[in-house]
Amino acid sequence: MKKKRAAIMCSQGLGDGIIYSMIAYNLYLIGYEVTVYSQKLLGLKSWFPNQIIKPYVTKEEWDNTLNLYDIVVIQPGALPYTKFQLIPKTLPKHVLFMHNHEFDYKKSLVANLLDALKTRFKCQYPTRYNGISPPQNRSPARYSKRVVIHATSGEEFRNWPVKKYEDIARYITKTGYEPVFVMCSNERKEFLNQNPSFKYQVPDFANLDELTGFIYESKYFIGNDSGLGHLASSLGLPTITLFHSPKIRHFWRPGWSKNYNVCPLPILFKYKWQKRFWKHFLFPFQVIDKFKKMIDNS
Repeated sequence: MKKKRAAIMCSQGLGDGIIYSMIAYNLYLIGYEVTVYSQKLLGLKSWFPNQIIKPYVTKEEWDNTLNLYDIVVIQPGALPYTKFQLIPKTLPKHVLFMHNHEFDYKKSLVANLLDALKTRFKCQYPTRYNGISPPQNRSPARYSKRVVIHATSGEEFRNWPVKKYEDIARYITKTGYEPVFVMCSNERKEFLNQNPSFKYQVPDFANLDELTGFIYESKYFIGNDSGLGHLASSLGLPTITLFHSPKIRHFWRPGWSKNYNVCPLPILFKYKWQKRFWKHFLFPFQVIDKFKKMIDNS
């Protein structure tokens, strides 16, 4: 009997690929051969042995690609599909467009997709597990005092000031833990140029595979709202996530291991002001308080 084939078309972020791989793994469990289209996950092929990972298709390849699969799942905002100006209503029946407005924003996206697996994909016993499988030469939390800090993200407005992260790093050091700042190689060069007197560790990783292994062998993760937070959570690390607005803190929080999220103090009532000025109203003591709770509950 010919095996059914499924495709997951992810948006451009690393977190998008990590989260939607949960659908991929659940479809794999019910007998599908699954291909995930994600530029960011290409560097993690060895970590996802149960799915095929491919780069985005071109507009010319689009129609033929759809016809290769029995089911195609498209994430909102997926590229380059938004460039093709697709109208969801005109898509073939075997193509499922995951509309954001159908989700419950009081739940994490992971929890929402878990519900969708039951209702839209008819999975009787869906799992949160996304299929990520660390290499055998890696050990979870091998460095039990190492705290990974991710001070960058894909969008500048999400980045909390470096000076405030240094305050957190100082506190972490005083408690006997080791803060290490992580980022992609291209981000690292710019980061160090902008912060020439920065005194904490910023390792230079050759690729995403190396960075992922480093995170997996660490104990805790603190960072901006970004893909690495979702990656860390799916690897089992307790996480602290800094959000610019309480409106998105539940939906976009990492949805696997325990997450503590922090938002600006409720001074900015209008969302447009939150996005512009949130960094001034989120303080180190808030993050330190969550860090204390994270350690106490571990």
